Amino acid sequence: MVVLLAGGTGGAKLARGLLDVADELTVIVNTGDDVEIYGAHVSPDPDLVLYRLADRLHPRGWGLAGDSFTEIGPDEWFRLGDEDLAIGRARLRCLQSGGRLTDAVDALRRSLGVRVPVLPMSDEPAPTFVDGVPFQEWMIRLGGAPGAVQLAGGTMTPEV
Repeated sequence: MVVLLAGGTGGAKLARGLLDVADELTVIVNTGDDVEIYGAHVSPDPDLVLYRLADRLHPRGWGLAGDSFTEIGPDEWFRLGDEDLAIGRARLRCLQSGGRLTDAVDALRRSLGVRVPVLPMSDEPAPTFVDGVPFQEWMIRLGGAPGAVQLAGGTMTPEV
């Protein structure tokens, strides 16, 4: 049994490679980048890992291959494809009805035909902030300027 702690592009690539060689694989994925936006609960790392494991990751490195894009509005700084957005909205409905993030991630895993378990690191929110700004907004909207990263248990200031 191989258990992989994963997040982001590198974790998704490693999970996909291990899928081909490990008899049993379980992937536990970062949820510190999750964001609620546009009426959706977006879990970038679990989605990225699942899309890669299903061989459906878009070549740009995020989102679903072949997804269409409908403009959400003038303040659309977090770009999601239509199917990706629908997945996030279904996830939010699951959570609002008392389901766990584990349940929502597993439903997506099954719908994509991924045969190995993919689990969120926690069913509880564990947001990451940079200079008091949610990670996704800091990284995408603000361009990722250096600052202190605030984690659930304290603060880590990167050396620059």
